[in-house]
Amino acid sequence: MSYQCPRCGDRVTRIFPRRVPGFGLLGPMVYFLFVSCECARCGLIPRREFAPEDRRKMALTTLAMMTLAAAGVSLAVFLIAYLTRLR
Repeated sequence: MSYQCPRCGDRVTRIFPRRVPGFGLLGPMVYFLFVSCECARCGLIPRREFAPEDRRKMALTTLAMMTLAAAGVSLAVFLIAYLTRLR
């Protein structure tokens, strides 16, 4: 999902750093939800510079991704508990 740069109108992408925090699979998933945006021409773009509707879309996308991540982790824990109980 990409947005337009508020400064030049070019595409904005999320920055993916080389080092990601631990905590198994959950750490990187949550970390990537809050990474900064970058324009190829303008560099780093703080979220406050985006239009209110773009910030709203970013927030809703972040909320949806966090919900899916939490649901996936919950499902994994449930399945592990269920399969362990069958033994």
